[in-house]
Amino acid sequence: MSDPLAAQLAGLTPEQQRLFLQRLRIRRRRQSAEERPAAPTASWPLSHAQERLWLLETLTPGDPAYTVPFAIRIAGPLDRSALETAIRAVLDRHGALRTVIVEEGPAQVVREDLHAALAWTDLSGLPAPERAPAFDRLAAEHGVRTFDLTTGPPVALHAVRLSDRETVLLAAVHHIVFDATSVTILLDDLAAAYDDAVAGRHATSAGPGYEFGEHCAAERAADRERGLTYWTETLRGAPPLSTLPAARTRAESRPGGLVPLRLPAGRTNALFALLRAERVTRYAALLAVSALALRRANGQDTVVVGVPASTRTRPELARVVGCFYNPQALRLDLGGDPTVRELLHRAHRAVGAAQANADVPFGDVVRALRATRSDRHNPLFQTMLSLLDAPAEERHGGGVRFTLGPAPAGRTDMDLFVTVTVGTDGGLVGSCRFAGHLDEPDVAAWAADLTGLLDRLADGTDQQISRFAPIPDVVRTSVAAPADAAYRAPGTPAEALLAAVWARVLGVDRVGADDNFFQLGGDSMQVVQVIAEAAVAGLSLSPGDLLRHPTVAGLAALGPRQPRGRQTVLTGDVPPTPAQAWFLTEILPHLSRPGHFNHPYHAELLRPVTVTELSGAVTELARRHDALRLRLVPDGDGPRRQISVPDAGPVPFDTHDLRDVDVEKADRLAANMADAAQRGLSLSAAPMRAVHFRMPGGLPDRLLLICHHLLIDGFSRTLLMNDLADLLDPDVRPVPPSLPYAAWARLLQDAATAPELTDQRAFWRAQARAEELPVDLPGTVVRFGSRAGVRRVLAADVTARLAADARAAGTGLSDLLLAAAAVAVAGWQGGDELTVALAAPGRNGPPGHDVDVTRTVGWFQYFYPLRLRLGRTSSLPQLAGELRQQIGAVPMHGLGHGLLTYAHPDPAVREELARSAGPQVSFNYLGEIGSWDRQPAARILRPSAHPSGTAQDPQGRWPYLLDIAGELREGRLRFVAHHGTGLHRTATVEGLVDEIVRLLNGGAR
Repeated sequence: MSDPLAAQLAGLTPEQQRLFLQRLRIRRRRQSAEERPAAPTASWPLSHAQERLWLLETLTPGDPAYTVPFAIRIAGPLDRSALETAIRAVLDRHGALRTVIVEEGPAQVVREDLHAALAWTDLSGLPAPERAPAFDRLAAEHGVRTFDLTTGPPVALHAVRLSDRETVLLAAVHHIVFDATSVTILLDDLAAAYDDAVAGRHATSAGPGYEFGEHCAAERAADRERGLTYWTETLRGAPPLSTLPAARTRAESRPGGLVPLRLPAGRTNALFALLRAERVTRYAALLAVSALALRRANGQDTVVVGVPASTRTRPELARVVGCFYNPQALRLDLGGDPTVRELLHRAHRAVGAAQANADVPFGDVVRALRATRSDRHNPLFQTMLSLLDAPAEERHGGGVRFTLGPAPAGRTDMDLFVTVTVGTDGGLVGSCRFAGHLDEPDVAAWAADLTGLLDRLADGTDQQISRFAPIPDVVRTSVAAPADAAYRAPGTPAEALLAAVWARVLGVDRVGADDNFFQLGGDSMQVVQVIAEAAVAGLSLSPGDLLRHPTVAGLAALGPRQPRGRQTVLTGDVPPTPAQAWFLTEILPHLSRPGHFNHPYHAELLRPVTVTELSGAVTELARRHDALRLRLVPDGDGPRRQISVPDAGPVPFDTHDLRDVDVEKADRLAANMADAAQRGLSLSAAPMRAVHFRMPGGLPDRLLLICHHLLIDGFSRTLLMNDLADLLDPDVRPVPPSLPYAAWARLLQDAATAPELTDQRAFWRAQARAEELPVDLPGTVVRFGSRAGVRRVLAADVTARLAADARAAGTGLSDLLLAAAAVAVAGWQGGDELTVALAAPGRNGPPGHDVDVTRTVGWFQYFYPLRLRLGRTSSLPQLAGELRQQIGAVPMHGLGHGLLTYAHPDPAVREELARSAGPQVSFNYLGEIGSWDRQPAARILRPSAHPSGTAQDPQGRWPYLLDIAGELREGRLRFVAHHGTGLHRTATVEGLVDEIVRLLNGGAR
């Protein structure tokens, strides 16, 4: 149920509902002068499920969420007259398809004189390229057909001829008289009736021997008090929502979509063997993994999902068309970190208990629990799981073949409706239909997680669910809702410009002036692309403009406007800086989730701040700093384009009130939600988001600010945190940013064409690596998920001594740490040279450009290769001084390497450096960047030591085998050596780190 009023009325007693509907019908009678239907031939009470659907239809007439669409493909030389005769026979056979609903009672009436008309459309004369889109439009429109149940019929039929030997029968039936099993019944009966018609047999239209209405009457008379007690005790206290985080409110909802699911037969053998051994049903397994996937997305330990249970339990009902639907709410507790095996058995017990109490109407459960809310969600559950055995989808009769085709895209009243079918080969196929307030990438990621869990269930039965992390391996496709067929050509220059942009972004041939962006399949990512491309063409728009005016004509009518914000706002295409180009080349191609390479900032709030203040301040950060409005969007078959948008709208901001749970559980929930948020960024739509936690026990609120690394570097954290603190302080006026990042990027692009840059080629060729880092294990690459770190913290007095030694030698702590690390690694390799990737702050402009980027947020820091020559100097401070001289001799602070490699106009130059053997070891010294207590932000914010989630895609690949990073915090030198556990044993790296510490403590080389 998707209507808020319906959610509230679900808690009314039957008598209260009857009085409400009576008043509503009286008002409608006054508004309509239509004649009453003809006298009925049979009348039955509504079943409990029908009563609920009738209530929804009365409240929101014309809602396609309760239309059941399906398609039957007919292959062979079709006899049109025989098909019409067969359809008439099927309608005569099943009274449910000739039913109207009368207001008195209410009741269902079967009418002898009521038959659905068969519409015909012939597309066989269209050229093949036009035929498929034309059929898709018809199928999409048919999939959202609606019905007037008081006049009937509740079924619509449309035959579409595609060729001499192929016709598709599109069917749509209201759910109030129909369910999924009824589809197969109709397929059987239609094939048999067509065979009779072709053969000239005049078969009688005798029904199945039992009327659907008889079943409804028997259901109304049953006693279900004991079962109702089970449901109320089981579901009391369950969370009101078990779904994915919404991308927008339902008021802003767009057409939903569909994500296919698939697990081939070869991948299910171990799964089914496990279920047989554990004596657990397949549905229990689907329930377990779906609940676990939801938990990983929303952090809830208790999950409630729906099962579309059926009351078709007696043999005489097997061939009866009707609505035998009675959903159940299954509660599954995932608390206590059970093993996968225990979770399976919990799910099995939950399914068994539900089946034992399956005769209780869902509406009775809703009323007993008073499950009413003011939001627009289905009560008790928002995720529906359906597991089916594959039907025999093909029938033969009258010389043609009848096959169930893919159902036209309909609507769902659920947030997520998962349907999985077990094929005859043992494989699993299905789909996840989702509501329009969710985004397709979020649903696709969740569906991939669900399928991955199923895939590896048999391998992880003894793992605790917190450690059970499968690798998703599914193909995900989004099927958009239908487009409006009406077309009016763009008339004004602005309309023509926007139509061209929409067509390019959406990948369609043409766009009409009155076409709706979201009905054409547009999503939130593509909104950003449209805004950016329009800005390049000189038309300033915001995402909110497109949401409020989703047609070309409406958007063009806004007229020319100036971009909002400072005069320094730059929009349109932004060339990648060397740091960003390194990411695009070295990191992005190996990420399974492009949006999962992040820079999280986790802070505690030292004074109370309202959610409105906090979310507004976070959004203001994006308005102030243009790097936070960068987006990476597809550009046809070529590389992605980086664009800057003038107004990215509100930054996604989630707030979670955890004050009603104990501290331990709140910490666990916050950690799970943080991990889910880290996976939720999108480079093209939302590369930044904030998560706010209200903590129990008087603990301070927490704020997790997550930005994709493409937008920022480590130094930018200080800028953002200070700005955020200033924005939260009414007594402080924030200092404006310096040069926009887009201007900096364009400056570097120009510098890449300077003739003197080419003179650096010989220097950079000489930095190619000649040595190899020893490895312990046969791995070949380092993935983020397999990286481990060995950390050391030097005492404050040791740090102070090192700093004094460095100053005496004219160097710094960073040079000392580099010298010690270089000596240790080179000694491990057996040489006196080491090629390292050195991190540079990256805020020095190219020669001749004295620009200020000290208050510019963006990704400036980059790595450049340098072959360090260690010589035979015995004094570590002296060696540090020599290394400083070598670093000082690097042209342009190493910037030239990135410009030549990624931005030089000559492809041969770029390729030359790209082929050079790069470093296997990186070194990065952050200074005091982590010392927040010394920043102005410390008056409001302080670092949080609690988990902030996994910041990088575990499947992503890191180009260096060993990374050494140091920083000075609280007067102590700290450093860490990261390594890939597939190449180096931790004990080996610990020995290396101990050698670095020994050298820093004055040990001899």
